Amino acid sequence: MIAAEYGSNNFMYGAFSLNGALVKDRLFFGVNGQLKDDDGWITNTNPAMDEDANQERDRKIITYLKYDSGDRFTAKLSLSRDFF
Repeated sequence: MIAAEYGSNNFMYGAFSLNGALVKDRLFFGVNGQLKDDDGWITNTNPAMDEDANQERDRKIITYLKYDSGDRFTAKLSLSRDFF
């Protein structure tokens, strides 16, 4: 899955998701990511400061590895990282 969006004030959003089986019915892997940039709607008039007073920069990435024994045991390891 891939998604993208653009809007006013230079708003940009993008996301992706990729997952699947590494070993059929047993071991699975996935990675998801998100990017969000926005200049904001407030313009700062102070020359000593950035013009975009309420800008946002956000990036996230999440990966996981899942094991399913087929009986009654399932284990999942997830790692995530946020960048602000």
